[in-house]
Amino acid sequence: MRDSQQLDTPHRSVDCTDVVRAVAEREGVDPTNLEPRLYDVINPDALDTLLATATTDAQSPIIVRFEYAGYTVVVDSDGTLVVE
Repeated sequence: MRDSQQLDTPHRSVDCTDVVRAVAEREGVDPTNLEPRLYDVINPDALDTLLATATTDAQSPIIVRFEYAGYTVVVDSDGTLVVE
């Protein structure tokens, strides 16, 4: 079982770049070499829009969980990213 890694960005929302960088770091590869590409797993623009909108409009945080490159990725509109 892999350890989990958490990134907090309390002053801004998490975006797709953060997801790719965190998973690439866990894999020990350059983000441009990470497979599969994030857009093959989810719609990055939709995720960014959802989290950015939730940061300003939602009364309670939005949490999105998905599988990517063998990891479970959890992002929320409060600025937390967990890769496990």
